[in-house]
Amino acid sequence: MPDIQLIEVVLASQDGFSAFVDVLSPHAPFSLHILGGILNSRERTGKLEVCDSPGVTAWTSKPLTTIDSSSDLFSVLIFSSLTHQFHFFCSAESLTGPPTKDAEAHVLGTIRAVLRLAYIQAPRYDSVLRLGGDTDAPTERMGDEPPMIIIAAVHEKWTSCLRPLAVAQYASVRYVLPPGHSKDTSNLSHEWTLSTLQESDIDAVRSTSHIPRPKEYFLSRSAYTVCIRKKGEESASQKPIAWALMHADGSIGALYVNAEYRGKGLAQVVVKELTKKLDFTEGVGASSVDDDIGGGALGWNWTDVDLLNEKAMAFFDSVGSWERGWLSHWTYMNVGSDTGLLNSFGDSRQC
Repeated sequence: MPDIQLIEVVLASQDGFSAFVDVLSPHAPFSLHILGGILNSRERTGKLEVCDSPGVTAWTSKPLTTIDSSSDLFSVLIFSSLTHQFHFFCSAESLTGPPTKDAEAHVLGTIRAVLRLAYIQAPRYDSVLRLGGDTDAPTERMGDEPPMIIIAAVHEKWTSCLRPLAVAQYASVRYVLPPGHSKDTSNLSHEWTLSTLQESDIDAVRSTSHIPRPKEYFLSRSAYTVCIRKKGEESASQKPIAWALMHADGSIGALYVNAEYRGKGLAQVVVKELTKKLDFTEGVGASSVDDDIGGGALGWNWTDVDLLNEKAMAFFDSVGSWERGWLSHWTYMNVGSDTGLLNSFGDSRQC
């Protein structure tokens, strides 16, 4: 197994940021969650600018300037302090067919390096979520629980090789909307009006999500939301009846329609209007290679649907130009649970 040493990327420099985007862009849509996590760590603008957010850290498995994106086997990781999750991408994900033994060994070596990092720098990378209980939904972690990390949206190619290190792997289906399809029109009845989520709406949104997220998280996403209210009742006291938002990793989520208003096509309206809102080229036309063209990243939109949520999958199968992609797994790992790995750390742990 290769001994992988993670190399931190200086995203606050234009050279480092541009090289990072250039290396990952050819691997879209598989690399989108990495790019999305970087781009959405700050307020989006019309330009692809440096990321100076202290809340996002990025690493590569080899020096960024030496990577040949078209042929090299390499991995990229980011960590967001806003979600307390890692995101992982390996260049072999964009190749057809099953992974090679070399690719699996590379991925396993990279993830073991992540566990080493999490152990040495604990509790910096500890997850704020714990494994689900009877409902399998994640819950907030207690302070006395053993340290754990979450690597979000791990491609299905790595499910088998990472299983020995994983406490749990929760599967979702990745749906993608390619660039150029965000201008699909929706039919909004005269009964409804479009709005954004307000601070007074957050408690209602949190109550419908099976993943516990703090109020501050939803407030940070308010600029990237769409909701529907009854026309003539748009005051702060009037709760929305349907909504969705773009998460901090660039994915669309938290889609919900109040039960009494289902069957009216409101979910399709929300999704189409949100993707239009995220299209930075709307009304502008062609963009230069240095422009941020919107979407979650690079003009793409995507969402992850729980594999057991058949209704949600049927919905995205029916909406416009959305394409069903691959399985991705939210992978939970206990830091320090691998005895062999701990022995290799020696006494290097630093708090």
